[in-house]
Amino acid sequence: MKTVNLITGAVVLVLVLAMGYEALQLRYYTPLGPGPGFFGVWLAVIGAVLAIGTIVAAARSPAKPLPANFWPESAGWLRMGGVLLGLALLALLLETVGYVIMSFLFLVAVMFVMGERRVFVNLPVALAGSFGVYYLFVHLLQTRLPAGIFGV
Repeated sequence: MKTVNLITGAVVLVLVLAMGYEALQLRYYTPLGPGPGFFGVWLAVIGAVLAIGTIVAAARSPAKPLPANFWPESAGWLRMGGVLLGLALLALLLETVGYVIMSFLFLVAVMFVMGERRVFVNLPVALAGSFGVYYLFVHLLQTRLPAGIFGV
């Protein structure tokens, strides 16, 4: 388990350092307040602190064997593959189809893949996660999101 935690901490550290580097390429502060790089820089700093904490904690802990059920069964691998496939489709079709429709479909599909089959749970969550987030970002925060071919 110690090796898994060391590797995880190192991978996360590399990723947040890369993210921090990219965030530093954006303006950190503007005359109106925090710029586009502000959030990314602080997210990278917090992520780096947590990753270093994971590495230190793993290095100081005694080595233990992996638990017998560490690796998921075939159903778990299929769920992970379904979520990754959904993310790939979301990234591929987001600009063309639009944020609202793709995020709604993604949320419904992920909840279904993860085992939530109740329509009266899936639909409100997907509606809030797609239309609600779209309204928040576009109308309240005045941020552009992909509108797609349907203009939504």
